[in-house]
Amino acid sequence: MNLLIIDHLAVVIIFEHSFYIFDKWRYLHHQQGSVPSFYVALKQYLASVHADAVREAASAAAQAYEEAVATAAQAYEEAMATATHAYEEAVRTAVYPYQRNLPAWMAKLPFKPLKRKAKEAFERSQAKEREAFKYSQVKKRESLCSQAKAELIKIILEITLNHRLHMFHRHVVAALPLIHLSSARP
Repeated sequence: MNLLIIDHLAVVIIFEHSFYIFDKWRYLHHQQGSVPSFYVALKQYLASVHADAVREAASAAAQAYEEAVATAAQAYEEAMATATHAYEEAVRTAVYPYQRNLPAWMAKLPFKPLKRKAKEAFERSQAKEREAFKYSQVKKRESLCSQAKAELIKIILEITLNHRLHMFHRHVVAALPLIHLSSARP
């Protein structure tokens, strides 16, 4: 997996976990009246269902990304093998079609320089086509990897936002009575 993607994934997950650990610590602080240790909040959070849900969702997203990149690499290798085989077959059939079947009078004529030039021109054109095909396959592979990377980032952001909005909803629901009381007129 791309190291940069792993770093971004790790940062998002660490941020997500730290958000909930801090939230748990604030809850414990408010509940106990004293200042609890962050280790207590960390232990409680890691034992929670939320930590498992984030970890599992991020693992599934990373695995999907790895599978997409592996599929792109395999498709690239197969396309290159097919192109190489097709190139070799084209060279074999186009360059050497009459070598063994030349009539005796043609075999005696001095056509070797012309044959060699034709063969070299054909091989140059085939090499250009092969390079163009290779370039297109590399671009296709990069495109598939970019799509997989974008999908991974989208999934991780969805995981983060879904859990964040879930927590935000909990805070809003808890704060609504306070807002209602503060806006009430005497």
